[in-house]
Amino acid sequence: MNKIKVGIIGLGRAGWGMHVSELKTFSDMFEITAVCDVDFKRAEAMKDRISKDVRCYSKHKELINDPTVELVAIACRSVEHTSYALEALRAGKYVVLDKPIALSYADACKLLTASKKYPGRLFCRQNRRFEPEFNHVLQIMDSGVLGNIYMIRHSVFSYQRRNDWQTLRRFGGGQLNNWGPHLIDHAVQLMGDKITNVDGILRKVTAVGDAEDYFKILLTGRNGRIVDVEFSGGAALKSNIYEVHGDRGSLILPSAPGAQFQLKYLDPAYPLEEIKADPGTPAISMNKWEPYRNPETLHWIEKTFPVGPDNDDNISTIYRHVYNAIRKGIPYRVKTEEAVEVVRVTELVRQQNKKFRQSRLTRMGK
Repeated sequence: MNKIKVGIIGLGRAGWGMHVSELKTFSDMFEITAVCDVDFKRAEAMKDRISKDVRCYSKHKELINDPTVELVAIACRSVEHTSYALEALRAGKYVVLDKPIALSYADACKLLTASKKYPGRLFCRQNRRFEPEFNHVLQIMDSGVLGNIYMIRHSVFSYQRRNDWQTLRRFGGGQLNNWGPHLIDHAVQLMGDKITNVDGILRKVTAVGDAEDYFKILLTGRNGRIVDVEFSGGAALKSNIYEVHGDRGSLILPSAPGAQFQLKYLDPAYPLEEIKADPGTPAISMNKWEPYRNPETLHWIEKTFPVGPDNDDNISTIYRHVYNAIRKGIPYRVKTEEAVEVVRVTELVRQQNKKFRQSRLTRMGK
């Protein structure tokens, strides 16, 4: 296969722990030829992990200008994401840009403009778009068994006293920029229509620093659908990851290892009878005090089954899709417009929470 030569900027938790591992999984498609980190010793450590021939840099411009690098993976701190991506695109490179793609809607729009100027070269790394749980939820929604879907709840709860740079606003930290891009990206897809209203709450619960580790966002769509997105870094007990409610059924996926979907929906073999609202005084039931209920019999189907969408994707297969887009011309699943919409929602939430607006940003990779 015609391997894509990759240079990675940023060798922290994402670059070292995710990008490198994923690229090595698809070693028949990609070859890591250059790395860059402000800590040059960390870059040099890649010689032992990857190859003695890998080129090491401490300045991002040197890697971008390396003529052997075809694709630049940007995995540095959030504050540098947009500017580095724009530089790489102007240099004629393909770019895999980690989330958040930008810290402001204005910068996200710059990326959108650049993606149109350099079509097919920017790949926004919304890797949880390929998550099996998410894909299976979409598959069930599309089947129609839930009827008209009116409300979705998507939550991730954990408890952690986090104290790294992601807790500091001056570095673009906070869970709205960290987990937010994943959950909001899911919400944009789950909405199935244009988002018309955004209401958000930010709080700092257990993390140190000055950035939020809790957010709750209520999104309303043009189609009337509501998507409730919530993340907590200070919750000792888990919540359901997904709850999907339609006018013919509901779907739940608990948050637990090996959790299974719980599905309950009306049996389509028994059409609902046509009923009308009765303005009269309800009769009193002698045996059961439920005068408000329509006494019809509802025929339910209930199922419990493991996560298993029709595709074999997971959050580590994103580079396979990048390769297929570059070498085979297969459209990449994450559109830049969708990633920009995530940033738009994020900015609206920050505007509603003045305490957690971005402070003066500090760049690490000058």
